[in-house]
Amino acid sequence: MKLPPHVEEFLAKLRKAENILLVTHHDADGISSAGVLARALHSLGKEYDVLVLRQFYPETLETIPYADHDAVIFTDLGGSYLDLLGKIDDFLVIDHHDNQDTSSSHLFHPLQMGYSPDRDASASTLSSLLSFRLYEDYKTLAYGLIGACGDRQILNGRFEGLNRVLVSRAVRNGVITVYRDLVLHGIRFRDLPWVLYNSTDPYLPGLTGNEEGIYELLERAGLLQRSLSRELRYTDLSIDERRRFFTLLALHLLRNGWTPDEVRALVGETYEINGNPGWMSTVRTFSTLINALGRQMDVETAVGLLLDRFELLERAERTLERHRRVLIDAVSFAEGRVEDMGSFLFVDGRRKIPHYVAGTVAEILRKNHKRPVVVVSLDEDGSLKVSVRGGTDMG
Repeated sequence: MKLPPHVEEFLAKLRKAENILLVTHHDADGISSAGVLARALHSLGKEYDVLVLRQFYPETLETIPYADHDAVIFTDLGGSYLDLLGKIDDFLVIDHHDNQDTSSSHLFHPLQMGYSPDRDASASTLSSLLSFRLYEDYKTLAYGLIGACGDRQILNGRFEGLNRVLVSRAVRNGVITVYRDLVLHGIRFRDLPWVLYNSTDPYLPGLTGNEEGIYELLERAGLLQRSLSRELRYTDLSIDERRRFFTLLALHLLRNGWTPDEVRALVGETYEINGNPGWMSTVRTFSTLINALGRQMDVETAVGLLLDRFELLERAERTLERHRRVLIDAVSFAEGRVEDMGSFLFVDGRRKIPHYVAGTVAEILRKNHKRPVVVVSLDEDGSLKVSVRGGTDMG
């Protein structure tokens, strides 16, 4: 696929560079953006370093060792500081956030290719295109979808826009298989009670972190005894059992405040990455894994997985388990401390909600209560972090 002329020019410089610095955000989009670029640089035998940031501020530039590298690529951040970054000789910002001016020769943005930055392409989508032009590797296109998934660009159950182009090319080249199914994470390779208990994206009210609620659901579905006697996987169920399970799950969620559209969103396209094991086996589960590693700042493991170092998977899954436990505990705490401020709900999480899950907690509460939510937590340096979800007009 043809890239904008200024990106092609940067590609030419990148091919000559020997030592490259990748600076990125700590979420799934940022980490996977750096990871897909690392795939190409690794294959070409180039030296590279990856620096992951929780936030980018004007003073952050002073801490970045850009002078020690031939070229610098910023991914999923930096679009608002292009003038500040001008002191760097050779750099490119790959970003999909709102920018007043996308004409900069140092910015690679979906709008430059005619795509929506909210629906059609994320930073990892664009990073995978750049990586593919450096080194032709179709798995890179599949991995480019990980960040788009993390940034919730799977709409109405499927990727669209430039993300869809990546899907099509990956399918044609045997890297991805696409089918429709329940999209609960781990549904095809983990025990069904485990899937329900640990579901955080989406968070299932009355089921996530609630063994009693899960047992009641399984009993109504006629599956409890089988579940108690041995591991029960969704893939082991007959078609009729799957339908009954989904019907009862849907009714449970509707009774707990979900809308019909939210229930329908539980079924969508699954993008299976052929040959990958466990949590790396689909775009959705891989995105969940990378996001957890990024939030825990385990950069080495996250990038290693994106380089297909499967031996790191067990370690990564342990980190994911810890992250899920922290998130489930934080949501449970928040639900018991919600204060109704009239136009919005407020949670003081300074003692119990880690800053790296505060935004997720706010989003889960917004979805559960159908109200704007503000969650306050403490950042690493002890300063207040305010996470707002659900609107800006809150009185």
